[in-house]
Amino acid sequence: MKVIRSEVIGYCKGVARAISIVNEAIKLGEELNLKVYSLGHVVHNPQIVNKMQEKGVEIVEESDADIVEPGIIVLRAHGVSDNTRRKFLDKNFYIYDSTCPIVLKEQLLVERAPNNSTIVVIGGQNHPESIALKNVETPNEKLIISEVEDIINIPADHDLFVVMQSTFPSGMSRDIFTALKNFATKNNIKIEFANELCNSNQRRRNAVAKLAKQCNCIIVIGGKNSSNTRGIYNYCINQGVETYLVSNKEEVPLHLFKYDVIGLATGTSTPPFVIDEIEDYLIRGKNET
Repeated sequence: MKVIRSEVIGYCKGVARAISIVNEAIKLGEELNLKVYSLGHVVHNPQIVNKMQEKGVEIVEESDADIVEPGIIVLRAHGVSDNTRRKFLDKNFYIYDSTCPIVLKEQLLVERAPNNSTIVVIGGQNHPESIALKNVETPNEKLIISEVEDIINIPADHDLFVVMQSTFPSGMSRDIFTALKNFATKNNIKIEFANELCNSNQRRRNAVAKLAKQCNCIIVIGGKNSSNTRGIYNYCINQGVETYLVSNKEEVPLHLFKYDVIGLATGTSTPPFVIDEIEDYLIRGKNET
């Protein structure tokens, strides 16, 4: 069996930075004898979360600010609202901010939106990045739309300022873009698209399109709750190649050992050791069956 890795695989810069920040927080916690918390999952990958918990990091939610003992809080890579940040500052927490720089730029764009516009966030209704963008403190009306049908909820009496969750699936975003343009034209209002998908995700899609032509099937490795991982998974399927989404080697279907060439792709938060384990399992497994 031949295993081919996508040319763009493993951590993106934002995730690598977030993990480094968590490790810095853990080190300070040991020095000061303080508890270290993560506000939600710093990144959407089960192995990373498990390793952090093994090092003593406790996952908390915003509502826990009044309950848990003050210590060190790591803000997730997806970003948080200003109000959330204030809650932990007011409770005397040390704050380590692992917000992805791309997400920070998106939040700054929202802050600079024209006051008379409605801010539209294209993204998952429950995705922390989209929620953080919606909660940036400006006087504008804001709403999240996840599909074309949601456009019916947009008021038609203000210009639109559109930002997008950086990891939102590209196929869905194109359809929403088109529908929003038609909505603006129909209602004679202006529309501004302020940002695009994360460049790392675009590069992964390009690499996957190339990979799909070289193999019998593709295994996408990553967290099942990761938006960008699911985006890569769906993109692979759209390339017409047999595709499987797994988070560890135990989830690899046994019938894949019959194939001669298997491709490996990942989301932006998949640890290198997980990729290595699955690649080794595929190669050794073929010899052992």
